[in-house]
Amino acid sequence: MLGKISQAARDAALQEMMRASLDPKLTAAIAQLKKWGDDSRRTQRKAQQRPPVLYQYTGGAGLKGIIETHQVWLTNVFDMNDPSEFMHGIEYAAEYIMEVRQTGSLAVQAFCDWMLPILSPPFGDDFGMFVASFSDADDDLGQWRAYANNGRGYALGFSSKEFPEEESGDIIPGGVCALARVNYSKASFQDLQKEAIQKAVSILTETEKLLVDKLEAQRFHFLTALGFQLAVPIFWTSLTTKHEAYANEKEHRLVVLGTGLDFNNYIQTRLQGDRVVPYVAVPLTKGADHWLKSVRVGPAASAGAELGVDVLLRTSQIDHPNIVTRSTIPYRAL
Repeated sequence: MLGKISQAARDAALQEMMRASLDPKLTAAIAQLKKWGDDSRRTQRKAQQRPPVLYQYTGGAGLKGIIETHQVWLTNVFDMNDPSEFMHGIEYAAEYIMEVRQTGSLAVQAFCDWMLPILSPPFGDDFGMFVASFSDADDDLGQWRAYANNGRGYALGFSSKEFPEEESGDIIPGGVCALARVNYSKASFQDLQKEAIQKAVSILTETEKLLVDKLEAQRFHFLTALGFQLAVPIFWTSLTTKHEAYANEKEHRLVVLGTGLDFNNYIQTRLQGDRVVPYVAVPLTKGADHWLKSVRVGPAASAGAELGVDVLLRTSQIDHPNIVTRSTIPYRAL
């Protein structure tokens, strides 16, 4: 029988799951859920319009770091300006999983019991999630105030060709990296979370009879692997969704998502005020069609800000004349 999973059983299963060989049909079921998740994200992205230039609002330190290193820095999800948006998505998925559990079979109940800790922070070594935010809008007062030092910062215009159109494992081998337009529809977001959970439960139900005669380690191996594959679309949807009140930001997000172990050799740190912030660097090309299309100086920046940017570009071997302009918004920061 597949009853509720104890912590001792969970720990033992995690230790032995790599040594337990799975029935080929169970392996195929895990692959089926992975393929469904990959196809679902691909379909969502193909329906989205990608503008030729995407803008990132940042302060002086961010500008200097990006220009000098020719890199985009993706921040750990819990160091974003408002990680509560992400956790709202996770909490909704967890609530729906608990709802599914109430009417599920013993196998479904065991799977739900296994999923809830996977979706509970801190995620530790289980998952790594890093995000960089961009916008369609290059001169938006709300974003100047929220993300660019209250109008004293900068908006960098990136060629959207720099970011993969298909999911890529080039940045983090074994991980997923892709650009997605942020979804501001609550109903759509909830439907996506439900659809992923329902698909996983459907696959589990189809394979439930196979689990009865399996060794305990093999059953838990299967539930863990299936749970990790379900977590990917749940996390992806949560990372690419915001409340409709932010729709004016017209945001796109470059997301890198993978297991925690995938990131071990790629995470760096930087200072943000007094905080040490983990990030993952994505290199930008230096070809003829340069990644940097524009730099807009904020409406409340100092009178000499343009000159400073010009010097920074020149000393960083970025020779693109006339790409530095100032915001046209009348705004005085307090």
